[in-house]
Amino acid sequence: MNIDDYHSDTSRVSKTMLGLYDDSPERYHATYIAKTMPVKDGSEATRLGTICHQILIENRNIDDICVEYPANCFSETGRIRSVAAKAFELECQPKLAVRPDMMEQIRNTVDAFRRSEIGKLLAIENGDTHRETQVDADLWGLPCKCRPDIFFNMPDRIVVPDLKFGQYEPREFARSARRFKYYLQQAHYTAILTKVYDKPVQWMFLIGEPKPPYRVGQRCYDIRSGEIARDYHETLVKKLTRAYASGVFADNFAVEMSLAPWDLSGDTGFGDPDDNVTEDE
Repeated sequence: MNIDDYHSDTSRVSKTMLGLYDDSPERYHATYIAKTMPVKDGSEATRLGTICHQILIENRNIDDICVEYPANCFSETGRIRSVAAKAFELECQPKLAVRPDMMEQIRNTVDAFRRSEIGKLLAIENGDTHRETQVDADLWGLPCKCRPDIFFNMPDRIVVPDLKFGQYEPREFARSARRFKYYLQQAHYTAILTKVYDKPVQWMFLIGEPKPPYRVGQRCYDIRSGEIARDYHETLVKKLTRAYASGVFADNFAVEMSLAPWDLSGDTGFGDPDDNVTEDE
């Protein structure tokens, strides 16, 4: 099953679906049950992250996946000519058409990852290596699924290196982790893998920086944070199970707002949305 089919199949709940329910039960219902609300398309930054994922996890060459838009797809000012670009996108399928600057960005990001000691982990191949494999389990009565980038079924544990492409500095990465609910991803995948394989899960985030100096590193939640995420995930899954049983998907937002002194600084704490490029599954 490819990634588009994975996301379009709503018979089991993914982390993305669970995250939307956490934000708004009513939007969850409109998106996945009533289907009156379309799923948003990803940004260019998200697209870059998805392409880097595909190249690294499938151990492919960039030229197998991408092709640059030719000159006739650009105006004199460098803007994309939509009609010409659309025609070229259809012509080059199944390859993805990208701008020349994005092609260079992808190439540098992937090359840096492959040169790193961390990146070499992705090249390991044995009978217990699973790449982009869907894993299903029922959690507290709710049919759930996950699709790790890659995981290793070791004798005593499951090892999951999860790729992220975006902010590298610890503070900025922490903001991305909060905004995109990486804690919920880790908890959701861990619960499913633990139930299926009956082994503890060792989770790590592998970060690729898609801009100079193209750094590569690792992050992980501490033990207490993992426990908090696990408990929150269980509560959320049980809440969604009850919503399906009752048919009630209602937002319960607070009426009153509060203001703290640091809210006046103008810093939302989220940064530029396009700085955070990876969508998990």
